[in-house]
Amino acid sequence: MTISQLSGNYVPEEDRVLFRLTTKQSEEFRLWFSRAVVKDILKLGQQSLLLSSTRTHSAEHATDMAQFKQQAAAENTKFSEFVPCEELPLGKDPLLVKSVALLVHADSTELDMSLVGNKSFKIKLTDALIGQLVVLLQKLADNAKWAIEAPTPSDPVMPAVSESPIAAKKLH
Repeated sequence: MTISQLSGNYVPEEDRVLFRLTTKQSEEFRLWFSRAVVKDILKLGQQSLLLSSTRTHSAEHATDMAQFKQQAAAENTKFSEFVPCEELPLGKDPLLVKSVALLVHADSTELDMSLVGNKSFKIKLTDALIGQLVVLLQKLADNAKWAIEAPTPSDPVMPAVSESPIAAKKLH
């Protein structure tokens, strides 16, 4: 699955973010993100950029590189009109994301989302896509007035490669 577009809208009546993504295969996925899930994704996104930087830079330079990547994402992310797709593999109604984890492998990074109904949904992310996701979700959190501070990559460095989640927190 190759992601072509990310979209999000804060829905005040639900106090949630309606998150939509489309793929190059003309599929659309619709998910509900709670405030806690948005906060966790923002933190995991920053940690992922830091981990990615530790693969190619010393620990002392990795934080600077991660901050540079996020700054570049903030400056280069372009917002455009969302183009929906007719193919809806998860269904027309958005599914609630209960928890998230970041799976870091030697050659890829995945966002693993635990959904209602004992379903799971994973998306592969590049550093550029992680940066764009963080920019989008931070903007939505700010618009929702959720008072979620933008995390910084200065958190402690975790192992660079993990076959298991670097963070998995069950949320309600």
